[in-house]
Amino acid sequence: MALLGRAWGFDAWDAWLSAHLGLHFPTPTAPSGFHGNVFLHPGAGRVLGIGGWAEAIAAPDVVSAVLEVKQGDVLTARMGTGESVARLDLAHPDPLVLRNRLRDLPHSIRFEIGP
Repeated sequence: MALLGRAWGFDAWDAWLSAHLGLHFPTPTAPSGFHGNVFLHPGAGRVLGIGGWAEAIAAPDVVSAVLEVKQGDVLTARMGTGESVARLDLAHPDPLVLRNRLRDLPHSIRFEIGP
Protein backbone atom coordinates (compact mmCIF):
# COMPACT_ATOMS: atom_id res chain seq x y z
CA MET A 1 0.00 0.00 0.00
CA ALA A 2 2.85 2.38 0.74
CA LEU A 3 4.29 1.72 -2.70
CA LEU A 4 0.94 2.57 -4.32
CA GLY A 5 0.86 5.79 -2.36
CA ARG A 6 4.33 6.79 -3.50
CA ALA A 7 3.75 5.90 -7.15
CA TRP A 8 0.30 7.45 -7.47
CA GLY A 9 0.50 10.25 -4.88
CA PHE A 10 -2.43 9.28 -2.65
CA ASP A 11 -3.14 7.31 0.53
CA ALA A 12 -4.13 3.86 -0.72
CA TRP A 13 -5.58 2.83 2.66
CA ASP A 14 -7.77 5.96 2.71
CA ALA A 15 -8.98 5.14 -0.81
CA TRP A 16 -9.74 1.53 0.20
CA LEU A 17 -11.66 2.62 3.28
CA SER A 18 -13.56 5.30 1.36
CA ALA A 19 -14.59 2.76 -1.28
CA HIS A 20 -15.90 0.37 1.38
CA LEU A 21 -17.85 3.18 3.04
CA GLY A 22 -19.34 4.27 -0.28
CA LEU A 23 -17.51 7.62 -0.17
CA HIS A 24 -16.04 9.34 -3.20
CA PHE A 25 -12.26 9.39 -3.29
CA PRO A 26 -10.55 11.24 -6.13
CA THR A 27 -7.65 9.24 -7.51
CA PRO A 28 -5.01 10.36 -9.98
CA THR A 29 -5.19 9.08 -13.54
CA ALA A 30 -1.44 8.62 -13.98
CA PRO A 31 1.44 7.71 -11.67
CA SER A 32 3.72 10.44 -10.39
CA GLY A 33 6.75 8.27 -11.11
CA PHE A 34 8.03 4.73 -11.06
CA HIS A 35 8.63 2.99 -7.74
CA GLY A 36 9.56 -0.50 -6.63
CA ASN A 37 10.92 -2.39 -3.69
CA VAL A 38 13.15 -5.35 -2.97
CA PHE A 39 12.82 -7.62 0.05
CA LEU A 40 15.95 -9.39 1.26
CA HIS A 41 16.58 -12.51 3.31
CA PRO A 42 20.01 -14.15 3.25
CA GLY A 43 18.89 -17.60 4.38
CA ALA A 44 18.89 -19.49 7.65
CA GLY A 45 21.80 -19.24 10.07
CA ARG A 46 23.66 -16.81 12.31
CA VAL A 47 24.43 -13.38 10.85
CA LEU A 48 28.21 -13.07 11.02
CA GLY A 49 28.39 -9.78 9.13
CA ILE A 50 26.61 -7.37 6.81
CA GLY A 51 28.50 -5.50 4.11
CA GLY A 52 27.57 -2.90 1.55
CA TRP A 53 24.41 -1.69 3.32
CA ALA A 54 25.55 1.91 3.90
CA GLU A 55 26.71 2.27 0.31
CA ALA A 56 23.51 0.73 -1.07
CA ILE A 57 21.15 3.00 0.86
CA ALA A 58 23.21 6.08 -0.02
CA ALA A 59 22.24 5.68 -3.69
CA PRO A 60 20.10 8.61 -4.90
CA ASP A 61 17.27 6.37 -6.10
CA VAL A 62 16.81 4.69 -2.69
CA VAL A 63 13.92 6.54 -1.05
CA SER A 64 13.71 4.39 2.07
CA ALA A 65 15.45 1.38 3.55
CA VAL A 66 14.83 -0.91 6.48
CA LEU A 67 17.37 -3.30 8.00
CA GLU A 68 15.86 -5.46 10.74
CA VAL A 69 18.82 -7.73 11.44
CA LYS A 70 22.21 -7.26 13.06
CA GLN A 71 25.37 -9.25 13.54
CA GLY A 72 24.74 -12.15 15.89
CA ASP A 73 21.06 -12.60 15.07
CA VAL A 74 19.93 -16.13 14.21
CA LEU A 75 17.62 -16.37 11.21
CA THR A 76 15.22 -19.12 10.28
CA ALA A 77 14.43 -20.03 6.68
CA ARG A 78 12.27 -17.48 4.89
CA MET A 79 8.77 -18.78 4.25
CA GLY A 80 7.29 -15.55 2.86
CA THR A 81 7.79 -11.82 2.28
CA GLY A 82 6.79 -11.04 5.86
CA GLU A 83 9.92 -12.79 7.10
CA SER A 84 12.33 -10.63 5.12
CA VAL A 85 15.06 -8.93 7.13
CA ALA A 86 15.67 -5.93 4.88
CA ARG A 87 13.77 -3.81 2.37
CA LEU A 88 14.88 -1.22 -0.17
CA ASP A 89 12.36 1.17 -1.75
CA LEU A 90 13.53 2.80 -4.97
CA ALA A 91 12.18 5.49 -7.29
CA HIS A 92 13.34 6.55 -10.73
CA PRO A 93 11.73 8.51 -13.59
CA ASP A 94 12.78 5.86 -16.11
CA PRO A 95 11.05 2.47 -15.63
CA LEU A 96 13.83 0.53 -17.38
CA VAL A 97 16.50 2.06 -15.16
CA LEU A 98 14.34 1.26 -12.12
CA ARG A 99 13.93 -2.35 -13.24
CA ASN A 100 17.70 -2.74 -13.61
CA ARG A 101 18.37 -1.11 -10.23
CA LEU A 102 15.84 -3.37 -8.51
CA ARG A 103 17.61 -6.34 -10.06
CA ASP A 104 21.20 -5.21 -9.42
CA LEU A 105 21.21 -3.28 -6.13
CA PRO A 106 20.58 -6.30 -3.86
CA HIS A 107 23.79 -7.90 -5.16
CA SER A 108 25.81 -5.05 -3.61
CA ILE A 109 24.64 -6.06 -0.12
CA ARG A 110 26.51 -8.97 1.43
CA PHE A 111 25.15 -11.00 4.31
CA GLU A 112 27.66 -13.41 5.80
CA ILE A 113 25.75 -16.31 7.30
CA GLY A 114 27.23 -19.10 9.40
CA PRO A 115 26.06 -21.92 11.63
